[in-house]
Amino acid sequence: MDTDDLGLAIGFEFGPTAITRLGMQGERVRCSTGRAVLDSEAEQKRCKGEQTAIGKAAYDAGPESVRTLFGTSRRKSGLTYDVVLEALTAEGDKVAKAAHVAAYAAKSPAIARAAEEPFRPHSEGR
Repeated sequence: MDTDDLGLAIGFEFGPTAITRLGMQGERVRCSTGRAVLDSEAEQKRCKGEQTAIGKAAYDAGPESVRTLFGTSRRKSGLTYDVVLEALTAEGDKVAKAAHVAAYAAKSPAIARAAEEPFRPHSEGR
């Protein structure tokens, strides 16, 4: 079976969500519902192939770096954790930078120190 053309569409939204567990003791399943869940499904339906769509509330509540990443269409193709981390770090997002440094710190302390300071070979002072 050829799976090269299969994609994963992801939609997400920000807002209140109720979480519960349904079923009998020992066989319960976690379940969530709310306007944000329904809106995230609507965002997923806007996607084609390997796209990720962000809802209007999440887009508006997020930092400028998120709006830059997703653009005015609020959709992005080929989005991965690493792509998001690099894009947000490049835009100066403090949370992304801390996650970026932590990811490198787990691999090597020297790489972590280098990750804290951007490499700019053509800047003055180097």
